Amino acid sequence: MNERPKRDETLSRQLTPDDARRRPESRAYHRYARSQRPALATARRKLSTRAHPVSTSLVLVLAAAALALSATGCGEGSSPGAAGASVAPASSQVFVSVDTSFDSANWSAGRALLGKFPDGDRAVEWILGELGGNGVDFDDDVKPALGPETDFVALDVTGEGKVVGLTQPDDGAKLDALLAKSDEPLVSREIDGWVAFSDSAANLDEFERLQADGTLEEDGDYQKVSGEVADDGIAAVYVAGSVLDSTPLAGLFGSDTPSLAFSLDPEEDGIHLEGAASPATGDLFSDEFSAELPGQVPGGAFVYAGANDLERQLGTLRDVLAEVAPGIERDIGRAEAEIGVSLDEDVFPLFSAESALYLRPGFPIPEVTIVTQVDDEQRALAVLDKLAGEVAEYYGTADLQSLDIDGVQAKELAVNQFFSVFYAAFDGKLVITTSREGITDLRADDGRLADDEAFKDATEAAGMPDETTGFLYVDLDQALPVLSGLMGFSGQATPDWLDRNLEPLQSLVLYGERDGDVARLVGLLSIQ
Repeated sequence: MNERPKRDETLSRQLTPDDARRRPESRAYHRYARSQRPALATARRKLSTRAHPVSTSLVLVLAAAALALSATGCGEGSSPGAAGASVAPASSQVFVSVDTSFDSANWSAGRALLGKFPDGDRAVEWILGELGGNGVDFDDDVKPALGPETDFVALDVTGEGKVVGLTQPDDGAKLDALLAKSDEPLVSREIDGWVAFSDSAANLDEFERLQADGTLEEDGDYQKVSGEVADDGIAAVYVAGSVLDSTPLAGLFGSDTPSLAFSLDPEEDGIHLEGAASPATGDLFSDEFSAELPGQVPGGAFVYAGANDLERQLGTLRDVLAEVAPGIERDIGRAEAEIGVSLDEDVFPLFSAESALYLRPGFPIPEVTIVTQVDDEQRALAVLDKLAGEVAEYYGTADLQSLDIDGVQAKELAVNQFFSVFYAAFDGKLVITTSREGITDLRADDGRLADDEAFKDATEAAGMPDETTGFLYVDLDQALPVLSGLMGFSGQATPDWLDRNLEPLQSLVLYGERDGDVARLVGLLSIQ
């Protein structure tokens, strides 16, 4: 069982695990697998900051760039990478780069992807109509005004923010005319061969002043994380560690707040996401492991989340909560004393090994099951008995009783006549579930999740390796109808237009990787 630092130790303790099971070739494998997929990127989405310098008209321009695929042709793509990083200051807090090369193969692929949705063309028409209502024509005003890459640089994300846009327009006069149609007054100037624009000349002055100290292209943090994500996607985002340092989230990362990078890469089979964080040295970041539970839990799950050593992460979250909300922490401490159960000493250690949460079809609500590997089954049950007893005492209608389920001694906490929670421990596993079948099917010898064709197809398409730091699998083909049914059960039917446009969504897979002090997130939203 893994050991955590005691409660009075500093939150800035840096974790340096000596038993991390790295698998450097996993990233290489992923890159190779990715290179074999058709290199067809599709419609980019507008990525915005919280600040206001990007006007309503310009927002519509970027939204049109994401949806106006039927208006674009097919041609040669632009050079990969964020060229604007050679202009943006090294101290930039957020850097967003968007492919606005409109005539590239990326956009042709995007048109095909959008065409899989029944109302894709209607969305295009609506956006173009909104542009027209603001006096902006996509073909005449937008396409010639923007260069192959358009970037947004947040110099300061606090308050109203300070944001500067960058592009290399095909027609400078067209860009001037487009900026003049903005709802917010915008100013622009040429900086190192790029046109920079913002809502004030002071922002442009500060941009140039900060740039004199170096650019993002020369910044080590930017280079490290940006080099870990796709450089030919439709959009990329970089977030400096200094942004997180000024938020309550800083405590999650220990002494080294990481910089982050993300890339969005729509392709023929769906939307690919890659993310990276470095330095990834705190307790929040897991080590890679080879998941065993997918080969042990029953098939048919439409949601599965697997992890390892959650004890560390849960302890880190509590430490941060103690700092940002000491009143809540005191209430938790009093509850622990009253129940006789400690989160740190009793509950969190239940998740020190591999664990999983999964959902399977059920009526009237889906079955929800938590399974975790435990060394001491009786101790695990004793912790659950105390918690269940407290719930039974708190709710006057609740009842806790022992029963036999498929030869296993289990407990049922009947909260009311409609809802019960069952739990048991066997075969080195603790299981908590909302149905009897959650226990009986877990004990079966066949029909495992790892054998489900939908699971295998989704994880293979996403390039998920054997070892990850954790992963999420969602069979959207099953999950979305279940969600729609739950809304109907509650008297809130989903609109017909929403149902038909959700049908192309097949699956979602997200998984993590770890290589030294770099943590990566890889994902695929499959669209058929």
